[in-house]
Amino acid sequence: MPEKERLLAAELSSWRHKFPGTEVTERVVHGLAGHHLVEAASTADLLVIGRCVPTGPHLGQTAHSAIHHSRCPVVIVPHY
Repeated sequence: MPEKERLLAAELSSWRHKFPGTEVTERVVHGLAGHHLVEAASTADLLVIGRCVPTGPHLGQTAHSAIHHSRCPVVIVPHY
């Protein structure tokens, strides 16, 4: 398994343990995150993405892309 896939699997393992009933699909992609999130969520009922900056009037490029191009509702959750 390539290094990036190993790092992703390691990062997600604690979340899988904490929420065993939640389906998680790992995929390492290259390019714009917003494009890949919108594409991956094309059949989803809800897209939830994190936001590094908890407050402020401006969203980042990824959140902006998700809001304007996703076919499902989008929730942006600040994390600290």
